[in-house]
Amino acid sequence: MASLSRVSDNGKVVTIQFAKFKHPSDERGRKALEAATNAYVETSARLQQAQPVEILYSGRFDGELFGDENGEQWWDGIYVMLWPCREAMLKGLWLNPECIKVVLVRKPLGLEKYKMILTGPEPE
Repeated sequence: MASLSRVSDNGKVVTIQFAKFKHPSDERGRKALEAATNAYVETSARLQQAQPVEILYSGRFDGELFGDENGEQWWDGIYVMLWPCREAMLKGLWLNPECIKVVLVRKPLGLEKYKMILTGPEPE
């Protein structure tokens, strides 16, 4: 979160999110994950209609072209979102009580690993 202070408030912001999902081992875990996922999808759809965000890419991770060569697949999903400015991104993701409530349940329950990269315009 410290990197947010180094990003200009002017211009568009792109977030790139990487997700490695957990795979529950029993029926109870699968049902809990399914319920959390459904709540996350519903909330995300509602928020997307209300927020000025454009989803540039949402899909699966197919592998690395170079880099880590141990063959392990680090990520299951990649999500790239374009925001009109940092303020819109903060309000849409981190300052929205509805989003926070769902993410606090969904992330620990469904994600083994998660990483978000923030890009923005060059500092002036």
